[in-house]
Amino acid sequence: KPFTIVKYDAKVGDNYLFKASNGKTLTRTVTERADENDWPFTMFYIKTIKVEQNEFNDIWESVIEKLVFRANHKYGLVYIEAILKNGKVIKSDIIPWHMI
Repeated sequence: KPFTIVKYDAKVGDNYLFKASNGKTLTRTVTERADENDWPFTMFYIKTIKVEQNEFNDIWESVIEKLVFRANHKYGLVYIEAILKNGKVIKSDIIPWHMI
């Protein structure tokens, strides 16, 4: 089911609510909005919006502490990070196909 990760006109503190498949309402919060090109992306820097999620549906709440998303108005989702409850961190940059 589709849901909102980021709205490009977002401001710090904005929340996005969506219902998980089990009916639980989950919240994503905008925690940062860059006014300068400060996020490294391929060979240059871009502006990003950072969105965090601390609530999860049944299967993930025992494993994940927090999800962090970074998105750019031109390239969309460019980064995702999962902070696990065991302290490990999984990070991944996302490069659109037309950039490769």
